[in-house]
Amino acid sequence: MIGTILDHRIGDIDIGVIGKIDDKDLRQLKEEFENSTLPFFVNVINFNHVSEDFKKNVLNSKIIWIKR
Repeated sequence: MIGTILDHRIGDIDIGVIGKIDDKDLRQLKEEFENSTLPFFVNVINFNHVSEDFKKNVLNSKIIWIKR
């Protein structure tokens, strides 16, 4: 899982899930963030469904919070 806060979107957090994840678990994760009381919007992106160019761009400027 990776996360970034982009300068031009202060207050938003983007979390990219890398590796195998069940669709049910991904939906639950998104729902938990939607229903949370966090004071910002959280985007959850499944990196299994994005272009290689997008992955390279994000991974070159990433902040790793959790690495397993």
